[in-house]
Amino acid sequence: MYILIGLVPVLLGIYGRVAMPENSREAILIDLALKYLSPFFIAVFLGALLAAIMSSADSALLAPSSIIGHNILPYFKPSATEKEKLRLCRWSVPVLGVVSLMMALYFQNIYELCQEAWGILLTGVAAPMFFGVYWKRTTSAGALTGAIAGIVCWVVVKVFFEDYPSNLIGFICSCCFIVLASLATGAAGERAQSAA
Repeated sequence: MYILIGLVPVLLGIYGRVAMPENSREAILIDLALKYLSPFFIAVFLGALLAAIMSSADSALLAPSSIIGHNILPYFKPSATEKEKLRLCRWSVPVLGVVSLMMALYFQNIYELCQEAWGILLTGVAAPMFFGVYWKRTTSAGALTGAIAGIVCWVVVKVFFEDYPSNLIGFICSCCFIVLASLATGAAGERAQSAA
């Protein structure tokens, strides 16, 4: 069902390019609706489209805010109270909203923005998740080091070496740092246990 429903806008976009080859705008779905639907169905379509956008936008703001408040804050401050976590979650929403708005105004092209968003996931999330699931010697410090190193490497390559595949280099860097930091912190932890 996920694939079938996900294919609907893709196929409509492809059809729109075939049906209206002179149209080069990104709003091809809206143009298709205006050309082929009655006013009633245009209103239904636009309402559904706006509902989907708002639903995605609020989830995209609330999910990282709750991660910041409930996962990242306790890592740095284990004694954080629920009130402090909630306060940080609330402050994260407008901050992330402003950052998101700045990114949207900077890119102004949904394809480029999605490409960069997937780049961040590849370089900062994919390797720690993969190693955390499939390599038993992965440590929390290794995963965090790998995520930070992958994102930093991706940004440096993206800014200073535009001709190189920044996503791939960032991912490889993340993998290397996860292995090195996990081996280092795992060995240190084993020494501490044997000394105790």
